[in-house]
Amino acid sequence: MTRYPADTGYRVAPDSLLIAQIHYNLAASSDDAPGVTTTVHARLAESVEREGFFQLPDPFLDTLFEGTPASLEPGREAVEYTWELSIDDIRGELPGFDLFGVLPHMHGYGRSLRFDVVHADDSETCGIDVPNWDFDWQLYYFYETPLRLGAGDRVRVTCTYDTRAASEPVLPGWGSGDEMCLPGAFMVPALEKTDDFSGIGRPVHANSSVRSWRDFGGLGRSLDRSVRATGQKWVWRGPGHACAPRRVCAQQSRARQWRGTARHRLRIDSRPMTVPSDASLDHALTAQIVVAWAGESGEDGRLRWWNSDLVSEYGGKDLFMRLLPNTWDWAVLQAAREAARRHDETLRKSDHNADRLLSLFALGFAIDERLDERLQDLKRSGQTTPEALPGLVETVGEDWTPQRFATWVGSRGKVGYETAPTGRRLRGAQPESLEETIDRLVGALAPLADAYPLPHFLRTV
Repeated sequence: MTRYPADTGYRVAPDSLLIAQIHYNLAASSDDAPGVTTTVHARLAESVEREGFFQLPDPFLDTLFEGTPASLEPGREAVEYTWELSIDDIRGELPGFDLFGVLPHMHGYGRSLRFDVVHADDSETCGIDVPNWDFDWQLYYFYETPLRLGAGDRVRVTCTYDTRAASEPVLPGWGSGDEMCLPGAFMVPALEKTDDFSGIGRPVHANSSVRSWRDFGGLGRSLDRSVRATGQKWVWRGPGHACAPRRVCAQQSRARQWRGTARHRLRIDSRPMTVPSDASLDHALTAQIVVAWAGESGEDGRLRWWNSDLVSEYGGKDLFMRLLPNTWDWAVLQAAREAARRHDETLRKSDHNADRLLSLFALGFAIDERLDERLQDLKRSGQTTPEALPGLVETVGEDWTPQRFATWVGSRGKVGYETAPTGRRLRGAQPESLEETIDRLVGALAPLADAYPLPHFLRTV
């Protein structure tokens, strides 16, 4: 259970779509499996004294899109990754922030996470210390007294990994076989009263997960520019006035009280979902990779839909070949797919309710997660990309041309759509079949445009 500290909260607009992301193990599921009912309790209030916002930064992950990605040396008992940032680079004209809580996050190689604040007078405060990381135990930890981050302060985080089970460098990524170094934070601007912070903390850069804030006094200054100017890594971290083991943190979290005025119960009937077959997942992955490849920029001069050059010989390909000699072909395509996904996400967020748009790179949480897992499985299978996904043979390679890509798109048939402010909105409801959904989204790319046209379905529920 997560309870916000007293007199704080996160603004939920009246037209917001609340999504409960619940991870189930489907390995033992069957068609006759009984239904699963999940009850979610939400406690709401008309107002709170101090409105907060969330941040989920990960500069380790960001290096995938900053030239040479960081990596963890394989075969070592302890590999550290550390990054930090001055608060002055992000606080604008505000006096600072009050940090109320933190969510440490790593993956399977993670062993420990340490979070410190270095104050302007060079004294240090340990915000959180997780000496024995457990992937199955991830919580938000709130503290009795929030930590004020102000002028001259710096924040620093160190993640330690055990890579003895890895035979190749471990790259940042979203799959369980990749790694992250993320301290999610619940923060409140250090003001007596807050204004509307509903737009704070939203990502605005298409090819980076580095964050900026919308204008609030001087807070609208772009963090991306600040990082480049100072040469520092971007970080958020740790709460608390003293270094606390996670067991103490958990006790403090349970002791928190929320002063809500209304209680609402949301009942979600989570019946077993229809699990796509591996063939359907491979069909979707092939389409995503083909479109991601086609949309790249760089010297090869493809469609230039997104500003990335990850698969050409003189772009990211050479780097990945030297860094990952056994799986470089998977790495370059995975990176190109992620660049396309981020661009797709940026366009969807121009809609007033981005969650209602279903696109080639945003097929819903459950399908997106299965696709990521399937990609990791194929990557670890030992097969080359053409062996695992034969559909790539005729659509990705040095002999690629816009005409061949247009022919591949056209082979999906003519698709009816309307031109909406966010892109090409397909007519009719989303098909029940994943493969048919993918084919219609790909078909709506015709005719090819100078900019990615964002073909999408409009969710009706």
